[in-house]
Amino acid sequence: MISRLRLVHYKGFNDFTLSLKGSSVIVGPNNAGKTTIIGAVRLCAYLINQAHSRKPDVLVFDETRDRKIPGFTLALPESQFTQENIRHEFRETETRLELEFTNRAKLFAVWPVEDDAYFYLEQLEGMPVRDKNAARQHFGSIGVVPTISPVEHREVVLTYKHVKENYNTRLVSRHFRNQIYHLRDREPDKYPDFVAFALENTPEIERCALNLSTTSGEPELDFFYRETSTHTEKEIYWAGDGLQIWLQVLFHIWRQPDASVLVLDEPDVFLHPDLQRRLVRVLEDVNSQVILATHAPEVLAEWSRESVVIVDRTKGKSRRVNDDRAFAKLNDALGSGFNLRLAKTLRSRVALFVEGTDMKILRNVAKTVGAHRFSKEKGLAVVPMEGYSKRGMSSAFGWLNESFLNNAVDVFVVLDRDYRSDQAVEQANAELKAFDVRVHAWKRKELESYFLEASTIARMTGLDLDTIESLLDECVQETKTDVLSRYLSERYHEEKGPKQHLVSTNQKYLPEFDTLWANQQWRRHAAPPKAVISALNEKLQEIGKKPVSARGISYAMRRDEVPAEMRDLILNVEQLLHTSHL
Repeated sequence: MISRLRLVHYKGFNDFTLSLKGSSVIVGPNNAGKTTIIGAVRLCAYLINQAHSRKPDVLVFDETRDRKIPGFTLALPESQFTQENIRHEFRETETRLELEFTNRAKLFAVWPVEDDAYFYLEQLEGMPVRDKNAARQHFGSIGVVPTISPVEHREVVLTYKHVKENYNTRLVSRHFRNQIYHLRDREPDKYPDFVAFALENTPEIERCALNLSTTSGEPELDFFYRETSTHTEKEIYWAGDGLQIWLQVLFHIWRQPDASVLVLDEPDVFLHPDLQRRLVRVLEDVNSQVILATHAPEVLAEWSRESVVIVDRTKGKSRRVNDDRAFAKLNDALGSGFNLRLAKTLRSRVALFVEGTDMKILRNVAKTVGAHRFSKEKGLAVVPMEGYSKRGMSSAFGWLNESFLNNAVDVFVVLDRDYRSDQAVEQANAELKAFDVRVHAWKRKELESYFLEASTIARMTGLDLDTIESLLDECVQETKTDVLSRYLSERYHEEKGPKQHLVSTNQKYLPEFDTLWANQQWRRHAAPPKAVISALNEKLQEIGKKPVSARGISYAMRRDEVPAEMRDLILNVEQLLHTSHL
């Protein structure tokens, strides 16, 4: 298996090291270098195949490593590789690739400034490979699934040599029927195996067969399949692009069973989500290390966190996701059912993560302050988190946004403060900001706390302002015991350690709480608003008034009654939505 790839002054990379552990999914922003990395591995695959078939033909001197060693002339076919831009920023400096395997064998490919390019292999440090038998023993073959496109309308019979030589060129999809034809012609015992493999992994079809036609002059090939649902027989050209790509990908995976490594560059481009997830299941069954570059969230969701490798050519090395909980949340959100709300998020300009049903209330306030795009959710995807503990969903999406969408989506998360200290809130904010997530923790206990607004409630009930203020104060005072216990509990958990006891925590923070509770504004902001509104409604009903709710208050609020903190948050999101619309 491949353990490390180093690219030095190679194309878009100045000096970059990719570290792998088993099968790996390579992700990163657009223009991060994923395709260049896959191309470098493909190049190494070609060189290893060369070493498998011939012995070293030149004695080379590697100046960087200061050693003479038997090597090979490095000549690449133009149909498969472009060398014009192989030097980083077209600079006149040595370019090199270094590929290392888990058995400590290494391949070095070098493009000196003046001398001819060369490559050489070491089975161990300082022990060069001197013949093709040693190359085969220490370097397993690297299989490549080429970049696939839809098939041609017509396909005449071509020679086996021509078809095989173009397995890794842009012509590969033009030859799909020929590839199957020569399989059937040269290895008739294996042809049924491929058909069985294709049908097993493609339940949409129940039969497939290759036909040779000579009625129109040149012999032509047709590949027919029969749909499972309609029993209709069609030629593959009349299938959708997804099915055409899928069958080709299956063929190139199937034909390389002995490859120690299998490399794929975004094979999911034409595949719908079900086929993308199915592709992962197929790859899990192969006996090879899989190296797959992808942009597809569905593909990512099917792999374990340990398999995901993030690349960015502006950095010096690859990195991995270290947060199991965040990745688990990502898998939950993107998993086999593919959450439709998150699917919308991927197509939106702004993703807003809120707790519970907060958006129903925020939508009313948005209308009041003139944030029309926000209120109608135009370009806005709202993802409920169901509690503070689920904030990992937003960091997971922030990572997905950075890795896959080049930060094309602005990510906001709005958190309840509850009774967390300023330090705890700042720590949570920093964790989210590390994933390019904009975070806002309410200064009051939670969103509903902003709707204990006496002037609005007075207008809704027909009672005077002083009466409502008095009733609210009574209801808030009734929650003191509950607030105290939660306040002290939060402090205990924040400071919990081997020498920390509940009694000492209470002694330390009880005087602080008493001071805070003496402040009318603080206690109204800290009281549980649902309990306060419930108690208020009992008092209102006792005097013949209709009950109120946070949602109803949010609808009745006037613009000048909307707290500045909430108004500014909504308008900031609205501004982003307008900017993206221009």
